[in-house]
Amino acid sequence: MLTRRADDASAGSGGGPATAAPSGKAFPGTTPKSAQQASSRPRARVETLAPRQAGVVTGVELRRAGACTPGALCAVTVTTRFRPATSAQVVTWRVGTATSCNGSVTWSAPVSVTAQPGWTSVYASSSVPVPRGRSVALVATTTAPARAQSPPVPATESSLRC
Repeated sequence: MLTRRADDASAGSGGGPATAAPSGKAFPGTTPKSAQQASSRPRARVETLAPRQAGVVTGVELRRAGACTPGALCAVTVTTRFRPATSAQVVTWRVGTATSCNGSVTWSAPVSVTAQPGWTSVYASSSVPVPRGRSVALVATTTAPARAQSPPVPATESSLRC
């Protein structure tokens, strides 16, 4: 687990999470138009359970720590960014594995990190089981201090196609 202060010069510039508001109730997998025309399979959808940012939470990012295999544990890192904390605040999230073709989501146990005054982000690593099947996406959703969701990330290198 690592935390960063807004004024920490060593924080680096590894890029931030997408913070745009969701465009609808479901988040479609994105593929180039030519790939969409070449495939007759429908695009997979991962339900949007929360906005990309809410309250003091300015973004949630989920990254796989390596290759993930269906039927095995997948190591992930979740980073939550927020406006500078004025006092210690608990940041809590869960990681979901979503079978995007049928809409089922299985949630991990909650992960909590206490952000200290002045901090603007926290992150932690954990492992989640990846179900067997196609079109499995990973998503992180915060539950405190506000409800926000990361963009879906394919659990394997394959696209989110049904």
